[in-house]
Amino acid sequence: MKLIQVMLLSFSLVVQATGEFVVIGSHEPIEVVVGDDVILPCQVKSKDNVTQQTVPFYVTNLTVEWRLNKTKVHVYRSRADYPFSQDQRFKDRTSLFLEEMAHGNISLKLTNVTQNDAGSYTCIVPKLQFKKGNVTLIVEPRTTKDEKQKIDRPDPVLPGQDAGIVIGIIATIIVIVVVIVVIYLSHQRCPTLRSGTQAHQEDNQQAIPLNHVGNTNDTNAL
Repeated sequence: MKLIQVMLLSFSLVVQATGEFVVIGSHEPIEVVVGDDVILPCQVKSKDNVTQQTVPFYVTNLTVEWRLNKTKVHVYRSRADYPFSQDQRFKDRTSLFLEEMAHGNISLKLTNVTQNDAGSYTCIVPKLQFKKGNVTLIVEPRTTKDEKQKIDRPDPVLPGQDAGIVIGIIATIIVIVVVIVVIYLSHQRCPTLRSGTQAHQEDNQQAIPLNHVGNTNDTNAL
């Protein structure tokens, strides 16, 4: 078993020396919101596009660099990270997937992204003939991203919410109808009351002359 592993490793190193591998970044831009973490994908693959290869590519033996324009974002050499040449604004915010490097994965993880991190990144393996891959990072303000998500995904309607709205509308209509009926009945009762009062006043006026006549008769009798 060990003999087979040694043979595979030797074959892999021979292929690497011929420069038959290429560094591939991302054809699509990577989007992230300010303050979040992001992974910038980059892979070392066979130039012949053999995706089902069984021979691993040992990037762990090589130097790997990540740059933003000319700024050094992350440097890996001698089987370890090399922070001494890293730009200070990326300090303690970058890392590689060390366990995946044996399979050609040299993707970069960038944490706590800032607006100044936006731009075109380059992953570089200097020992390879086709040694560069590019990744474009787009950084959006958090408010803009949140508003966009609200537009794309409106707030879900909770169970029973529609029924509550319908009940509220019906109750409002009932209240309005009751108020209209009460006002109408009030207007209908007012003429009746006025008629009764007027009749009562007329009876009183008619009673006064009768009393007056009665008093006059008594006077004549005396």
